[in-house]
Amino acid sequence: QAVQYFAEIIRNGTANSHQLNTYIIDGGENIKNSIFVKPIVENGKITEYAFAIASLQPVNEAMLVLKDYYVYALIIVFLVIILLSFYYSKIIVKPLIKMNRVTKKMANFDFSEKLPVTADDEIGGLSGSINTLSVNLKDRIDRLNVANTKLQQDIERERQLEKTRKEFISGVSHELKTPLSV
Repeated sequence: QAVQYFAEIIRNGTANSHQLNTYIIDGGENIKNSIFVKPIVENGKITEYAFAIASLQPVNEAMLVLKDYYVYALIIVFLVIILLSFYYSKIIVKPLIKMNRVTKKMANFDFSEKLPVTADDEIGGLSGSINTLSVNLKDRIDRLNVANTKLQQDIERERQLEKTRKEFISGVSHELKTPLSV
């Protein structure tokens, strides 16, 4: 049947003389064939035709098999995507949870724990910045504590001086008010 179709193409002259022509014909019983026709031109005239016939039955059978199993394939693909999503989200979220824990400790003035800087990405950069912030805050708080202690000592010394001055003035005033006994 394909040969008859090919002969008809040649008689009608529907094949383009400079291109590869492709035709699909029905071979019966849902079997389709693809015909490839290429005219061979010599001295400006078509002298011969080269043609090839390929059955599309394996393609049709493969499509039918895929039709039966595409639902299962989609389910497997979705399961793999979900599992990979959980895995990668855990990888991403784990350092963030640790950062949250360390920053909560920092908010309570506990600067003992440092974050590991394991990667050279945004999370690693943020970990390094939090560590630097922790060191700087601890240093500033220590300086403030030293300054506060010194200030309290200065205030206490000032109170003692004021108390001593008042006692001195009170004593001098008392001596000046009472006559000297001979």
